[in-house]
Amino acid sequence: MIVSRYFVWFILYSIAGWIYETVVLSIKHHTWENRGFLYGPMCPIYGIGAAAISGVAELIESFGLPDYTWWQIFLIAFFGSMILEYTTSWGLEKMFHAYWWDYSNVPLNVKGRICLPASLGFGIAGTLIVYFVYPFMCRWTAHIPMELMEVFSLLMMAVLSVDLTLTVVSLRRLDRTVIAYTDMLNRHMEEWVSNMEGRLQSAEIKLTEERERFSKEYLENINRGTNEAYRSAIRRVAGFRPHYDEKRREQFERMLQAVRKRKKREKKKQR
Repeated sequence: MIVSRYFVWFILYSIAGWIYETVVLSIKHHTWENRGFLYGPMCPIYGIGAAAISGVAELIESFGLPDYTWWQIFLIAFFGSMILEYTTSWGLEKMFHAYWWDYSNVPLNVKGRICLPASLGFGIAGTLIVYFVYPFMCRWTAHIPMELMEVFSLLMMAVLSVDLTLTVVSLRRLDRTVIAYTDMLNRHMEEWVSNMEGRLQSAEIKLTEERERFSKEYLENINRGTNEAYRSAIRRVAGFRPHYDEKRREQFERMLQAVRKRKKREKKKQR
């Protein structure tokens, strides 16, 4: 019964998190934003965090521990959200070479995975959950028969399993695509830099433009040749961080350094 109840809470919290993220970012970007890792209307990271802080509150009450204060709950939610966000971001990036959020442009961030403003917001959200949402969830689920709770849990678990399987399959395919794209882009840029020997003056300026042009053309070709489910997986990803081949990257950097040195020699000869 306890497992079923917490799983139901997890589902409801995940749906609420998806609604919040989708509404806020859709308004911010003036276009529809289907947020979250999965295809369905769920953000599991919100569900895990909210269910966890609800569990903490329930444990404190069950064991008769001293009453907690709002700032203690705030600190638990604050530090807990930092751990949850950082480990989730790190894990997803390791598995799929992609990220679903990026705080790089936000002050006081750590590798774009977590940042102080967001953690403060989650601390406040956790406090509100413990004092307002959690008591409501307890009263609401108390009126649901145990058998119905278990049936709903099993049904949602099956739906979640199918969604997770489809998502992972699409992202694995996307991961292979990103790796292939990275390799192709590096080879293309190596050839491009090699052919710039006779145009040293414009090499530095056009390098970024050429990378952007090739990347856009390649990704457009991928997008045209895939189904809607695969394109949906791509749209939900905020960006990619492929793990480059170190030898190839070093070779590419050496080629760029050679171009820069030749450019400097040309300038000296012109003086």
